[in-house]
Amino acid sequence: MKDNYPDSLCEATARQIGWVDLDGTGVPDLFETRPTVRPDSVQYNGGAGVPMTIRGAAADAAFPNTNPYEYGVGDSITIATVDSILYRVDGGPWVPVTTDDGIFDEGSERFTFLLPAPAVGNHLLELQARNSSGRSMAIPASALITITGGAGRVGGSETDQAALHPRLHAGPVPSAGGVRFSLAGRGGSSARARLYDVAGREIRSWSLALPTSGLVDWEWDGRLSSGAPGAGGLYFLVVEVGPHHLNRRVVLLR
Repeated sequence: MKDNYPDSLCEATARQIGWVDLDGTGVPDLFETRPTVRPDSVQYNGGAGVPMTIRGAAADAAFPNTNPYEYGVGDSITIATVDSILYRVDGGPWVPVTTDDGIFDEGSERFTFLLPAPAVGNHLLELQARNSSGRSMAIPASALITITGGAGRVGGSETDQAALHPRLHAGPVPSAGGVRFSLAGRGGSSARARLYDVAGREIRSWSLALPTSGLVDWEWDGRLSSGAPGAGGLYFLVVEVGPHHLNRRVVLLR
């Protein structure tokens, strides 16, 4: 309280009861949380013309309890529930999906949906969620989808490989630990990956060689080229493969 007036709260008390203004709107909200979505896999493989089953979970991410407490930090809570889950492929329109129990009424929801088979090649699947406060994910979750023709494999023939536009996946985003990258393109080609901070400084780089399968994975452990841990915040991954330049945003939590 502030000066013992019941209609006036000091900043510390406001935070204790959950009235914070993290988005700077001037209106204190009860835990201005955002939801998250995590697919069960970051890479899916399927055949041409065969629908694909996608599973995962969405949850409202509570802000950590920062109140001082003698025996620990206490519980992190949120009053918001997951309100909707959507997906899109290659930047197309968002498509809503339902929960496994048929109703959005919890802070955490499982989902399963049947994805119509995209064309042969590599595709980017993005997943988004909104909570009951009307807030959505700052950066959608993503997964890489690879569709092959019949029983063939991506990169199985030179003609098929040349027809593929390279695809780049990064996840999880945001991440409190390592971030895994996947690049799909023409088998036998080489690529250069560079990671930059928000000031445009290159902090890590990788030389990549795509095997005949056309898929290569690597991981950033959150450290700089010097071996020091990177600071929390936004980073940019840029991959050059042939004439193509691909980029993804990476958010590191500390």
